[in-house]
Amino acid sequence: MRWAGEGSFDTTRSEDFVGGTFRPLWTAPKPARETTYTLTATVTDKAGTGDSASDSIDITVTPGDMPNAQPLVSATASPTTVEGGGTSTLTVTATDSDGTIASYESSGTC
Repeated sequence: MRWAGEGSFDTTRSEDFVGGTFRPLWTAPKPARETTYTLTATVTDKAGTGDSASDSIDITVTPGDMPNAQPLVSATASPTTVEGGGTSTLTVTATDSDGTIASYESSGTC
């Protein structure tokens, strides 16, 4: 029997083989959003004819307890050169792919 699909298959455990039933352990990938994966099992006849049959199953995987992704930040200034006493407008853009920005803070050396 051969399995195909994303994720990993542990087919080395002795309890996987029970009579005519094969029970491999499948470890799901860790998707960023809910994703459906198709797993396909294929069996091949050992009689030398090469005949085979396949069956597929869909498994939906949710993100679960994914590790936190750090936010991304980009800062620009306009203009970047000013005379003493002049001003520059600072623009800060922040995104967080797995949540919202909790706070903004600015600091500088004068």
